[in-house]
Amino acid sequence: MDEGEVKHYTYKHWGTLDEQNCFHPGIACLYATIEESQQFIFPKDWNLSEMEALSGTKRRGRIAYEAKDIDRQYGL
Repeated sequence: MDEGEVKHYTYKHWGTLDEQNCFHPGIACLYATIEESQQFIFPKDWNLSEMEALSGTKRRGRIAYEAKDIDRQYGL
């Protein structure tokens, strides 16, 4: 890094915690990679029910079809 450049740090908002210790995950938390989500360490008294319910509904990549590839660009 040159002397004239400014270093910018990225900030990720993982979620919020309310008064009843219920964790409300943010978009970054829901779409975190498996490696990132395995590094999360939550205290035992936090309620993670919302995070567990929403994590099962997220999309996991695109659909893979078991068929021969067809070029449909011009209707052929």
